Amino acid sequence: MEGWTEESNTRREPVEIGLEVPTIDIGLRSEGGRLFLNQLHQSRGVIYCGPLSPQAAKLLSSPISQLSALTGWPIFAEASSQLRGRISTIRCLDQLIKGGERDIPRGTEVQVVLAIGGHTHSRAIRAWLEESRLAAQLWLGEGPEVVDPLALSVKSLGASLSIGVEVIAEGIRLLQNRESREDGVKGTLSAWATRWRDLESRRESAWARSELQQSRTCSDVLLWGGAVGEILCDQLDRLRREEICQGSADVVIASSMAFRDHDMTWDPLPMNSLKRREGSVEEPPAQCWVNRGANGIDGTLSTALGIALGQSDQQPTAPLVVWLGDLAAHHDLQGLHRLSRWARESGSRSVIVLLTNNEGGGIFHLLPIKEASRFEALFQTPLSSHMSRHLVGTDEGSPAMSPWSHIAKWCETETYLRVQRRRELSSALERCMNGGGFHLIEVVYDPVYDHRLHQEYWAGKSHTHAEELGHAE
Repeated sequence: MEGWTEESNTRREPVEIGLEVPTIDIGLRSEGGRLFLNQLHQSRGVIYCGPLSPQAAKLLSSPISQLSALTGWPIFAEASSQLRGRISTIRCLDQLIKGGERDIPRGTEVQVVLAIGGHTHSRAIRAWLEESRLAAQLWLGEGPEVVDPLALSVKSLGASLSIGVEVIAEGIRLLQNRESREDGVKGTLSAWATRWRDLESRRESAWARSELQQSRTCSDVLLWGGAVGEILCDQLDRLRREEICQGSADVVIASSMAFRDHDMTWDPLPMNSLKRREGSVEEPPAQCWVNRGANGIDGTLSTALGIALGQSDQQPTAPLVVWLGDLAAHHDLQGLHRLSRWARESGSRSVIVLLTNNEGGGIFHLLPIKEASRFEALFQTPLSSHMSRHLVGTDEGSPAMSPWSHIAKWCETETYLRVQRRRELSSALERCMNGGGFHLIEVVYDPVYDHRLHQEYWAGKSHTHAEELGHAE
């Protein structure tokens, strides 16, 4: 592309172009804060937002949206950042990198990285960020600890979130003052963002034309992880548009495949227009919560219970949705029972457990270990046949009800539904979203089929076996 050149392999020194950095005392002005103010003239910056609490997202939404509009630095936001649906972001960086997009800027082209919140879960994005090692590396988090797992020598904007927000606000004032003095500066600074937006639009257009995406109009199509995320997002958008419930919905996501599928598909629409204006802020249809750690699938249902108890004084009527796999649910069955008891006793909001049953650890199908001779016994560890023998008393291979139906009875759920197709899941969520009660929806799909569709999604390719989309396993 004309005007873009390969960067040299030396660290760039700041080049002053008329931004007068004031020596004001905002409380513990950090080295990172000074570096940030001295880098605002750079046109090729990125703002990467990882996991954030809903409170932090509300505080940061307006400042970083204004910063992006003034500098032309695009905002890449994970679903767990709480920023999608709130401000204008680019959500498909992971897919662009995995799909081998030819025109995607290399990390070596980036001049400034402003990382906000927790670290990314994506290996592809981590590798891309590592390429930007020579750029000015800045970070802003919810606590004083600096998150720098890639050893990029990041500099913190401040010792607290509020100080960092004040540093950003000072940068916005500097940019606004310069813009009032110089004509045409904003237009030149937006070229970098336009380049990214063009890439995003091109990918979204290719995806919309694919047979896999066009199959959304066919309600009889089999489910996979991406379809579950799309339908959940659509149903929560519907609740917000129709103003059926009080307060925001909460979506608690287990690590592993549920977390990745949610990040891949969470794209709530703005309320007032089809295209969100640059710099504007809106409320998303749900707050997203996720456990990330050494063993992030443990305790997901218990975490959801803690979130419900913490919000009881606000008396929300919007649903609490827990999206997790069968293995994560098995790790916290006691939490499932206790959450169902709370839902029955409180009666104030619907609690929906969206359990994607892909026969154990579906995420291991994405790893080279899937070729191991004892892959199923040691890694996938499917639960249904084992649970059926103990809960139902049937032999492996004998016809029987799903063991999760018996667990649903143990939990005294108001609703237990087992779904395999788009129309079934959409109908089930619409039925359970409003009116209180505890609901367990078991979503069944083949992990091999799910893995193949993930690969095609990341590659941005059309589905080449359309007839299989409606084939019941």
